[in-house]
Amino acid sequence: MKKLIVLFCLVFAVMLAGCSTAEKPTNSPTASAQATPEAVVLFETATCKITLDGAETTVEDKTTGEQYSFTTTRKLSTTPPILEQLQSRCIARTSVNTDTLKIELAGALIVVHDLAGSQTYYIDP
Repeated sequence: MKKLIVLFCLVFAVMLAGCSTAEKPTNSPTASAQATPEAVVLFETATCKITLDGAETTVEDKTTGEQYSFTTTRKLSTTPPILEQLQSRCIARTSVNTDTLKIELAGALIVVHDLAGSQTYYIDP
């Protein structure tokens, strides 16, 4: 009976050793696809184009030809925010104000008022 147990343990150990030497692929097609994200056009009209490329949002005013870029960063904190910090995230601050476009920032939210096209876009990257 001891010989049978020893033989079983030996076979089991050989099987485990064989499993750990399996070859792993050196490159993965999904890893390379995730490493280079593509730019996504969120909205495109005759007067405005909004593109999201990773953490960067680009707003193009087609009427004047100007481009405005915004980079979203997130900061993790272990302390809870105070009331003033929470309120500052809710108040929209005007970043760009032209005859055809008005862009406001409220925390991570980007509000684009397309005055020429009479549209408002809310982007939460």
